[in-house]
Amino acid sequence: MTTVTCHHQESNCPPNSCSSLLNGGGYQFQDGSSNRIWQPDGCNIRYRNIQENVLCLKRMAASNHQQKTPLLAIVGDSRLRQLRDEFIYQITGNDTDDLANPALFLDEDWRTLGSPCSMPDILVLGAGSHTAKDCEFANLKQKDCVAKYKREFEGLLPLLSQLPPSVVMIWMPQANVNQTSMDLRGNSFFKRGVNSANMVLYNNAIKEVLEKNPGHRLKYWGSFYTSSIDFADGIDGIHLGIDSKHHMMQLLMNWMCNYVDHDLESSHWPFSSIPERATYCCIDSC
Repeated sequence: MTTVTCHHQESNCPPNSCSSLLNGGGYQFQDGSSNRIWQPDGCNIRYRNIQENVLCLKRMAASNHQQKTPLLAIVGDSRLRQLRDEFIYQITGNDTDDLANPALFLDEDWRTLGSPCSMPDILVLGAGSHTAKDCEFANLKQKDCVAKYKREFEGLLPLLSQLPPSVVMIWMPQANVNQTSMDLRGNSFFKRGVNSANMVLYNNAIKEVLEKNPGHRLKYWGSFYTSSIDFADGIDGIHLGIDSKHHMMQLLMNWMCNYVDHDLESSHWPFSSIPERATYCCIDSC
């Protein structure tokens, strides 16, 4: 299933200075407060409100003059769908994530809104938990399924390299599993095969392939996995909770917005196809 969500909207680090935003870091308590914030290795994160996020998108639009709707493509399973929902929340204030907010009931109207020939400006993708679950239900050994998963990713990586250089690609690893929450919820659908040890195996398979192919353009979002350990707040043990989603989307927004937080004349947005109008689209597959 593929959907497109479009939104039309009428720093602590200088540009390009914090490459570790997607790599290292950890949660720290704010001075005199019980609130935790994410502290990347090497620089500080700026937590933006809705107005500041929208302003960032407008600045992205102003930094380039090509007439193409900027596209954020999110491809993967339900945790990536949660990332899409958090992006929507942080630019509109509308909560659409029923996996983190059980009070919500969504009756979505799925339809294609974009051209299938359009190239995304940012591609965030990931997969693994369903493979682990299917492996157990098929009575196969996880090590054999991990080996197959690794071979499939080795075949995918060269295909990703064929995307235009303007497409920035990010791999979101599998999140840590909170076994206690999963047991309390009686989540039998995922219970077999989906555990933290297996998620590490699948994540390591991805990292091994990337290490053997140093010329790749795929960015591994290591801080996402670290966050899922430090902030295990999902209600079912598998999906992301409200706070962890918030922090991780703020990380991604910092990674995008640090380029345009300063004077537009000195900012160089790394994606070559940001247009004048501040329309932003999300595509996700599940």
